[in-house]
Amino acid sequence: MDDIRCTARRLADEVLFPDAKRIDGLDAIPQEHFDALAGAGLFGASAPAAAGGLGLELPAMCSVTEELASGCLATAFVWIQHFRLLTTLAGGWTPSGSAGDWLTAACQGKLRGGVVLAGLIPGPPLLRATPVDGGWSSAPTRRSRQPSSSAWAPPPPHSCSYELINGDEVPMPL
Repeated sequence: MDDIRCTARRLADEVLFPDAKRIDGLDAIPQEHFDALAGAGLFGASAPAAAGGLGLELPAMCSVTEELASGCLATAFVWIQHFRLLTTLAGGWTPSGSAGDWLTAACQGKLRGGVVLAGLIPGPPLLRATPVDGGWSSAPTRRSRQPSSSAWAPPPPHSCSYELINGDEVPMPL
């Protein structure tokens, strides 16, 4: 764990912090920040080592996150959103057959997840899930405006959960 934390501290000091003030005024975080995190294996930090991850437990993840956030909070904020996708893939909560290659790519930072928050607003649904061949598709309802998304361009896969009116269970779409 100490090696990983030292790596995170070095990245925070040498890559993230020198650019943090400029990033606060941008619409996007430079790709180089995420590439540096991927190069250090940090996109797979919480995934099991057998899946290509670092296998960090919660206390170690908190320490690594603290180090990265000390360098650039915006970068750490977007990076941490990736772990919902990683947890979904590592936990086997995906449609059959899709997790293996995606998990490896997610651990390497080649596949990066984000967060869409439009469905969390109280009231009538803002997102609608529709079955399609091989999985599910989601789209905003007429009531919603563009969903609020914090991600990279082009948007990465998002893990979503939906409340179902009829009580049917649906696999978590990606």
